[in-house]
Amino acid sequence: MDIFSRLLRERIIFLKQILDSDGVFVIRLDYHFGHYLRVLLDEIFGAENFINDIIINRFKRQQYGLTKFNIGNDYLFAYSKSTNYTFQEQIRGRICSFCGAEKEPEWHQMISSGLRNPPERIIQGRKMLPPRGQHWKYIQEKIDIMDKEGRIRIDESRNYTDLEGNKINGMPEYLQTEHSIVDNDWTDLRGYVLSKRYPTENHEELLERVINTFSSEGDLILDAFAGSGTTGAVGEKLGRKCIMCDFGKHAIYVMQARLLEISKSKEPGDSNKKFGKDPNPFCVVSVGAYDFQRIMNLRENKEAYVKFVLSLFGITDIADKYSEKYKLTNIYAQKDGNPVEVYPIWEDEYLKEVKIDEDYLNGIIQQYRGNLKGKYYIAAPETCDVVGDTKIGDAEFVLLTFPYKILEEASRNFQLTEQAMDLYNAQKRCAIGT
Repeated sequence: MDIFSRLLRERIIFLKQILDSDGVFVIRLDYHFGHYLRVLLDEIFGAENFINDIIINRFKRQQYGLTKFNIGNDYLFAYSKSTNYTFQEQIRGRICSFCGAEKEPEWHQMISSGLRNPPERIIQGRKMLPPRGQHWKYIQEKIDIMDKEGRIRIDESRNYTDLEGNKINGMPEYLQTEHSIVDNDWTDLRGYVLSKRYPTENHEELLERVINTFSSEGDLILDAFAGSGTTGAVGEKLGRKCIMCDFGKHAIYVMQARLLEISKSKEPGDSNKKFGKDPNPFCVVSVGAYDFQRIMNLRENKEAYVKFVLSLFGITDIADKYSEKYKLTNIYAQKDGNPVEVYPIWEDEYLKEVKIDEDYLNGIIQQYRGNLKGKYYIAAPETCDVVGDTKIGDAEFVLLTFPYKILEEASRNFQLTEQAMDLYNAQKRCAIGT
């Protein structure tokens, strides 16, 4: 618990620093740590900046023979940096306050406890005083509007004694609206879903309510533990800009695929209508400055590295004979009968100095004494490439690039690891090869 709290504390402090003055911080927690983190959040944001704890659903377990109740809910904690935070009231269909079932609007007596001045109201042409010790629920302007909407009536079967002691036949009533204001009980929504087969995937309708409540169209949203990318998908549909962060390669691929396929997903509100729009342009950024010479010890693992890199592109025929054939030291294979070079990052002291530019390509042509023709493939980490596919004379250089993240995660054994989700293998391979 202490390690978990310290890790979260560092991240929450940083997130507070970059949170805008009218922004809201929202975190989802369960019964294991929620009460601990509430104290931590009070410390970081200040107890005066606490907005709400919100009850949400989790997966329902129906285990019998327990000595305690099955757990059916999680929590959202919402905090701000100031009193100037964004909050937009939400409405939902009318539901029973106790059982949560949908219900039709009901007629209620138009009275509340306590006295108000002036006490009288004109109700359907009658000047009426309220019962003793009570007042009419609405001001005159509101009553007039509701009367025009057909939401005011006088129940002639009911009698009461007014403020002056008169016996009055007929009790004014009002009809509830079809919608009600959302409070902090959000158990009318699904808390989790497995549409992407991701273990902790929040349902889109839950994120839709969060985003609509605490942000406006055009705002920037950051999800520091983005997972399956629900925040980004919902934000895209609601006209927000999003930054999504995650450590896992698996999560990054799922997020990319989800955004690329967003046109096939449902409109906000979980309707049967498809969203039907392509995503706005987005980029995938691997943040960090890594000294891969130290991480991977490439000089000692050069052979394993070469095989690993070429296997990313389905090239398995790897042999020294190709270097002899083409009279260049870094040619390890052929692709469609053309040479494949594995860019020698092991020869550079720092990876940040590595680059494939026009000078480098011209150097290859000079080694061929100007006789290089056709395609020449170069396999290299993505940020080594500063020119892209380039044609110089009769030579066509084709860059086979891959994310540095793959090197970082494969550095110990240089083996490809298949993703757990076959549905996204095509997008994974595309992401590796482009």
